[in-house]
Amino acid sequence: MGFRDACQYVGREVTSPTPSLSGRKAARTIWEPRVTTAPTDLWQERARRLVEESENWLFHPSIFGQKMLGWLKERRGLSEETIKKYRLGLIPINRWEGHEQWGLEPDLKEDGTPKKIWLPRGLTIPLCLDGNILRIRIRRPKMDLKSGDDRRYQTIRGADSRAMLLEPHRDIQVVVESDLDAILVVQEAQGLVGAVSLGTAGKTPDKEAVAVFRRSRLILVSLDSDDAGAKAAWRWWLNHFPQARRWPPVGGKDPGDMLLAGMNLRTWIEAGIDEYGEGSGDLAHVQAMEAEPPLHLAGAEEEPVFEENHETVPPSTPVTLSAVPATTSPDLLESTFTCFSCSHFRPAVSPNPTQAFGRCEKRRRGRFGVATACRVMAVAPPCGD
Repeated sequence: MGFRDACQYVGREVTSPTPSLSGRKAARTIWEPRVTTAPTDLWQERARRLVEESENWLFHPSIFGQKMLGWLKERRGLSEETIKKYRLGLIPINRWEGHEQWGLEPDLKEDGTPKKIWLPRGLTIPLCLDGNILRIRIRRPKMDLKSGDDRRYQTIRGADSRAMLLEPHRDIQVVVESDLDAILVVQEAQGLVGAVSLGTAGKTPDKEAVAVFRRSRLILVSLDSDDAGAKAAWRWWLNHFPQARRWPPVGGKDPGDMLLAGMNLRTWIEAGIDEYGEGSGDLAHVQAMEAEPPLHLAGAEEEPVFEENHETVPPSTPVTLSAVPATTSPDLLESTFTCFSCSHFRPAVSPNPTQAFGRCEKRRRGRFGVATACRVMAVAPPCGD
């Protein structure tokens, strides 16, 4: 029975809320993934023509086209094959079009006149699904951002807000923020993983993305290594997807920065799979921990190149977490131990050794410093000490 029904049953009259009732916290609402809506046929037809025009402009022998194409290849690490596969393009000048061209209802100004659809100049990043164009994001050049209120990315009004899902059939997915990072991850992974871009660290996945995550064996949450990314990774993802593991970018705040810093993205992905894949042991204790602090890179503006330590170490049977006895040490409840907390770890020689790839002397294999340390270091002195 409810409280009032029970009072009525025993003959008690309730005239006002009791302190115990008024002081109760409201029950938590169950999170439901948002449902997105595909644009109208007229919108998609106009978007299709714009994507074709933008592709032609990107490969046009103009100064702006060549600069943008060079930036994609040299600064974003994308091959020409990848650029064409995902239909990246260029709008060379600012344009305004009527809402009728896109099949949209008018968005009125204060004076009652309809606003134009703004197509700023910049890199076009379409979301393509089964031959349809569901969204076009435009990445504006830095020179066009005149104030803090100017947004780097502009999405054409009426577009679908779903996440970009690249190779969703893979049983391992990497979660990133930007579409360009997702494209880069899939290119460098070479069939090893799929990638999902959310747009921002605090944005939750939609219904289609949730379906992909629920059938995934492992989710590497690689949101930007800043306060927002760390908070989103630990306080939301692990509560909704038990197979999610935080695998932050190393050497930069996102995969694009990692590539510029000289990091091998496939090696980074393989290390994440090796760390958290099958046979990695029970990692349930990390779900109760707070987020790790963001990575603060010394001299990141100089784009340091990290080199691996090529020292030869005799092969040995690796020690898995399942072979280490569990501990109830209170220290584990207060912080997340990484390889840099453990004396087994030998960082490679680099301009910034605390973020470099190194070697675990106990496991006899290479590891990234942000990996979870072997739990034996929290309950017993490491071997050799």
